[in-house]
Amino acid sequence: MKNLIKSQIKKYRWSVLSACLIASLFTCFMIYQVANSYSLELDLETWEIATKYIAFLFPLLVVIPTCWSLYYEKKNRYLIYTLPRISKKKYVLANWLVSALAGGLILFISMMIGVIVALYVKPEITSNLSYIDPVTEQAVSISNYHILGEIFVKQSLLYGVILSVWRAIIGMIIATMGVVFALCFDNIFVILTGPFVYVLLENFLFSVLGKPEYRLVTSFDPSCIDFHRITIQSMLVGPAIAIILTAAIYIYVIKIKKHDPFQV
Repeated sequence: MKNLIKSQIKKYRWSVLSACLIASLFTCFMIYQVANSYSLELDLETWEIATKYIAFLFPLLVVIPTCWSLYYEKKNRYLIYTLPRISKKKYVLANWLVSALAGGLILFISMMIGVIVALYVKPEITSNLSYIDPVTEQAVSISNYHILGEIFVKQSLLYGVILSVWRAIIGMIIATMGVVFALCFDNIFVILTGPFVYVLLENFLFSVLGKPEYRLVTSFDPSCIDFHRITIQSMLVGPAIAIILTAAIYIYVIKIKKHDPFQV
């Protein structure tokens, strides 16, 4: 099993590193763009605004680098040749572990590079209080209007680490969905874009229902809506639904319909 995991890591290393590089460069570029275009209170706000674009694109970032390979292994009947050497369960487990961890690492590394650039590399911004109290009509600190406001203002690095870890966990969940799609479906377009389309549809559905706090995008980027609507429970809804849907697809296609990806 250990050697199998090593071989999976070796197989995906360049595609994963490329995704990390692309996401990191894009985030850093947007940080500088935001710093030159916005009037902000804190340096970390440049990172927060810059990563809003990643909030919609991250399903592609965590799925494409690994799941394309599983599709072609099925198509070229490579999976059949693994059977004499290793069990199906071990091969699928190793592929899932590496793909999920790769998805998490892509987001964690690119997010943390963005945090470091925003706080320590780019020129320090000129602080401006941009939030207006609706009652007093006076400018107030962002800490009063931000989730984990005190940490965001006083311990910006810690906030960046916490959110980067959380985003990595979400990335692992969506990467897992990609692996399940690769096992259950035979269309590469569905496999690589399915999780992305799911996030878009889920985002649209909860927005129409007037419950944007339950969206996976909101869980990924809590600053995209009024922080008063966000709770720990609401942050967990989006990831929980994604996990349930992924498990349901796997159970239905693999267990109930008896689809065998090794016999495609």
